[in-house]
Amino acid sequence: MTGPGQSPGYGDEWQQQGGWQYGQPPQQGGWQYGQPPQQGGWQYGQPPRPGGYQGMYQQQGQWGYSPHAAPPQEPRNRGKRWLVVAAVVAVVALVGGGGTWFAVSQLQSSGADSPTAAAEMLVSSVEDGDLVGALETLPPAEAELVVDTVKNYTSELGRLGLFESGTDADRLGDSVKVELSNLSFDESAQEQINDHLTIVPLTEGKLTFTAEPQDLPFTDEVVDAIADGQSQEEAETATVDAAELRRDGTPIRVATVKVDGGWHPSMMYTIADYALRSSGQSWPEEPIPARGADSPEAALKEFVRASVSQDVTRAVELLAPDTMGAYHDVGRVLVDQVSTTSAPNVKIVDIGTETSDASAGTRVEIVSLKLRAPSGIAFTIRRDGACYHVEARNDEQRVCADEFLRQSGLLEDMGVSQAAMNVLRDVFGGVFERGVGAIITEVDGEYYFAPVRTVNDTLLSLSETLDPADIKELIERTG
Repeated sequence: MTGPGQSPGYGDEWQQQGGWQYGQPPQQGGWQYGQPPQQGGWQYGQPPRPGGYQGMYQQQGQWGYSPHAAPPQEPRNRGKRWLVVAAVVAVVALVGGGGTWFAVSQLQSSGADSPTAAAEMLVSSVEDGDLVGALETLPPAEAELVVDTVKNYTSELGRLGLFESGTDADRLGDSVKVELSNLSFDESAQEQINDHLTIVPLTEGKLTFTAEPQDLPFTDEVVDAIADGQSQEEAETATVDAAELRRDGTPIRVATVKVDGGWHPSMMYTIADYALRSSGQSWPEEPIPARGADSPEAALKEFVRASVSQDVTRAVELLAPDTMGAYHDVGRVLVDQVSTTSAPNVKIVDIGTETSDASAGTRVEIVSLKLRAPSGIAFTIRRDGACYHVEARNDEQRVCADEFLRQSGLLEDMGVSQAAMNVLRDVFGGVFERGVGAIITEVDGEYYFAPVRTVNDTLLSLSETLDPADIKELIERTG
């Protein structure tokens, strides 16, 4: 605040421009702490979800994933359609059976000779209860991503005392049983999108899913808290009839992609296909080709700049093509959906980074960010240990996690219990201590931003700020 005769302080100036408010990160085009910018910025890390890609670029119904985005006009049979999506993904990701995750991590699949054969290989593996075989049908990078994700989260949930000690990732498949009968793909009805993407419809047969939550390896404390006195022994079953869905105009569609000469069924492309159909869109005729950067640091810097400047094409070019190929193929739709009528109200002047090794690539952390408001005033956000310095007009404020939470009133506004507050304080402390970063992977000698791996890395690093005592206290006070 300023008094009579005083010039605005940097906090007032920035607040008028939609920028930094003490205790809160910049909004409306500025960097949101822990996320890329909104108001035209790319919200990373989230694959397509039901309802399309809405929210990634939030203005005027643009595509993306945001928990606050309004869904598009609902087409008929939407409920069935997304049951189908869940079914297709579950067939790949949750099928139980033999094999070990170590064996999966050693997969070397060359794929099938045709799109239909690729879909049939997946079905055959599921029918045989062969987890390794089912995952082997996926594009190699997708299979690796699934394996890494499940292994890491299983290990962390065990460390926190949510899963039984020593839980093996194999046990997760025990909670969902999949039964397939008389499945048939119609090769004559397949839809070739381009030279590496073909959609294969499932026209006959039934898929039956049985969920048995009691088979999940939760500890007794977690089971008691979830049950809240109710029985958890009853399994739930759902059946999907492919012929009925086809007659209703919502056939089960499996997206297959060609990788190194072989065809594979793809979870990412299947989800993207249903997202397109749900929003009334078609696959673009031309993809946005992958074009990486010459270093991990350059990849993140270019991605952030493209996000803030609403350069969707460059942002898509920088997405890891091995795991985010669906975004490259759907990219032209994203470009068409983004409004460029309003320019960003902040400009990135400089980005400072540091790198460290990560299990699946390189972690690039943003340690400083210099922004310029439309008025010409420059603001610098610089990391200093577990705190951040905010500088402008020769003035400076130092913001640490406790001060951030106190000034923002975030915990009080949420109205959570004291136990939950303690956990959230630990989490925010971890965010400030570890900083904001992204996982960058190398593909064919170029470097790309890997959204899903970035989200996994962030969530796992935040959970590492907690210990079993935090979780036990939270369960006891909320149970």
